[in-house]
Amino acid sequence: MYSTLKSGNVWHGEIKNRAKDGSYYWVDTTISPLENEDGKIYQYLAIRTLITERKNAEHRLKENQEQLEKQKAELEKAYAELELSQVRYFDLYDLAPVGYLTVDEFGIIAETNLTFALMLGTSRISILNKPIFNFIYSEDQLSCQSHRTQLFITAVPQSFEVRLQKADGNLFWARFDATLRISEKETPLCRIAVTDFTKRKELELKLQNYMNVLENINHTKDKFFSIIAHDLKNPFAGIIGISDLLEGKLKEVPHEHSPQYIHYTQMIQTTSKSAFTLLENLLLWARSQTGDIKVNPTRIAIHHLISFTIPIVNGNAFKKNITIETNYTVEEFVYADESFVNTILRNLLTNAIKFTYPNGKIIVSTERKNEFLEISISDSGMGIDPKQLNNLFKIDSKVSKLGTEKEKGSGLGLILCKDFVEKQGGRIWVKSKLGQGSTFTFTLPLVNKDVILYSTSPVSS
Repeated sequence: MYSTLKSGNVWHGEIKNRAKDGSYYWVDTTISPLENEDGKIYQYLAIRTLITERKNAEHRLKENQEQLEKQKAELEKAYAELELSQVRYFDLYDLAPVGYLTVDEFGIIAETNLTFALMLGTSRISILNKPIFNFIYSEDQLSCQSHRTQLFITAVPQSFEVRLQKADGNLFWARFDATLRISEKETPLCRIAVTDFTKRKELELKLQNYMNVLENINHTKDKFFSIIAHDLKNPFAGIIGISDLLEGKLKEVPHEHSPQYIHYTQMIQTTSKSAFTLLENLLLWARSQTGDIKVNPTRIAIHHLISFTIPIVNGNAFKKNITIETNYTVEEFVYADESFVNTILRNLLTNAIKFTYPNGKIIVSTERKNEFLEISISDSGMGIDPKQLNNLFKIDSKVSKLGTEKEKGSGLGLILCKDFVEKQGGRIWVKSKLGQGSTFTFTLPLVNKDVILYSTSPVSS
C-alpha cells in the first residue's frame, strides 16, 4: 500500500483493523495521493466503507460450504462402498448426516433413511409409501416435478433446491441431488440425497441484502459525483471569462506592473481551464458509468468534424506557437456518435498540445483499415515513459504528469476516451518514445455509401 501511494498511484483494497475494545473490523479502503502545483504529494484522501458484516457472512458461508462438500464426499464414498458390497442397510446409511430416499416413477417414496425422517420431524414409517410431494412446499412442487421428469427421460443427474415442510408445519431449505437407479425388477427408481442448507440460504440472503445496500451506496456516490461536477462548472466558467477580460484590459491599458499582472491572470486562466476540463470529463465519465449517456451513432464526415474541432483547441496551441496540421485527402464517413467523437478528439488534441514543446507540430491523420478508419494524433512532444504506457487507460492507475509548460492533468481524459471509443465498437492505443513524441490512434467503423449523410457545419477559427 505504502509503495503504491509513494509512487503517486491510487491504492484500493480491504483492510482488517483492530478496534479499541480488541475486536476486529473490516473496511473497503481507497486512498488517493493529492499533489500540489509542483507535483509533490502533500496529503492523502482516504474513503473507507465498513464491510465487516459482509466479510463475516462470506467466512461463515465458506465454512458452511466446506462442511457440505466434506459431508457430500464422505457420503459418496460410503454409497460406493454400499453398492460394491451389495448391502442394503448399514448404520452409516441410516444415520448419515444427509437424508436419503428412493422414489419410484410415480413419485411414491419406496425407501428412506432415518436422517430424512428426523429432518421432517416424524417417523420413517409415516413417510414410506407416501407421495414425495406431500412433504414439498406447494410453490416448489412444479419445479421438483420438472426435474424428476427430466431425470427419468434423460438419466442425467439433477440437482435443485426446494422447501420441505416439517410435521409441525415449519419450512426449511433443502438441496436434492437426484440420480437414476434400476431396481432388481428392472424398473427405474430415483435415488435422492437431501441436504439441509437452511443456514447457508439465510447467509446468502443476508449477503444479497448487503450487496443491495452497497449498490445503493454506490449509486448515491455516483449521483453525488455528478451533482458536484455539474454545479462547479458555472463558477469556473465565470472565472475563466473574467480572467480573459482582465488580460484583455491590461493589454489595452498597459502600465509598469502590467507584465506581472498579465502573468497572474494567465496563471488563473491556465489553472481554471485545467480544472474546468477536469470537471467536464468528470461529469461525462460519471454519466457514462451510470448508463446516463446513450450512444446515438449516425453517418459522420470525419474530416469535416476534425476541422470543426481543431479551432476549439487552437487557442492553447497559439499560445505555445504550435501548428496543427491534417494529413488526409478523400473524405471518409464513419458510423459513430458525433458528441462522443468530438469529446475524444478534443481530449486527445488538448493532451497533444499540453505535452508538445513551444514551436512544435501536431499532425492529425486518417487511414482505412478493412472496415474501420484509424484516426491518429501525433505530436513532437516529450513522449511517455514505457513503464507508464500500459497504465494510461486504467482507472485504478494514476498516470499524470506536468506538460511542457507545467500544465496539470488528471489522466481522466484518456479514461473517458477509451470508454467512448469502445462504446462505439472501436479501440484505442498509443505509441511513444521519450523525447520524440507520441501518437494516439483510435478506430471507428466505416459506413456504406448509401447511408444518409449527417455532419456538423464547421465553425471558423
